[in-house]
Amino acid sequence: MREPRQSSAVSESFANRELLTGCGSQKIDCGHGSGRVHPRDKSVPLLVAAQAVATPDAVAVVAGDRRLTYGELNTRSNQLAWHLRSLGVGSDVVVALCLKRSIASIVGALGILKAGGAYLPLDPAYPTERLAFVLNDARVPVLVTAQCAKDHVPMGLWKVVGLDVEGRHATGQSQERPVLDVRLGNLASSEGWVGANS
Repeated sequence: MREPRQSSAVSESFANRELLTGCGSQKIDCGHGSGRVHPRDKSVPLLVAAQAVATPDAVAVVAGDRRLTYGELNTRSNQLAWHLRSLGVGSDVVVALCLKRSIASIVGALGILKAGGAYLPLDPAYPTERLAFVLNDARVPVLVTAQCAKDHVPMGLWKVVGLDVEGRHATGQSQERPVLDVRLGNLASSEGWVGANS
């Protein structure tokens, strides 16, 4: 059998290539034309928290006709983070995130990172058997999902946390940012956390 010919583009090392060029990279590096370059040594949770202080009423997330400001995003993700911490989530803990793309999914991902965990995204459209297999295989202690779907997710050893469509969780948790001790090498550090108390 003949070996397929590799083009020079395929054989070139991916490590030396830009994934986005021109306009695409400018939108990421400059915040969609804001002219600001975001520091690479700051985590997403820290950037969101700083933006919430600077412009709390500015729109952070848009999903259909729903909008969430930076202040609301920061507050809701902090409350979720505190609740997840009370359930044992911290450094090197993987939390399943089973939500459609929505405001709640952004709040969920950010809350998991603020708790010190790492998230495992799952598609809620997966068959129940597939979800159960992945959840069992990953040995997650917590599953974050939509409040309306709590009764439809597979049952297991994990605790289920439900968020409403606005990313709210019905608890009286603190709105303050959790203080973490996450270091490089922790699972969450791969999501942008650097150093202690980030």
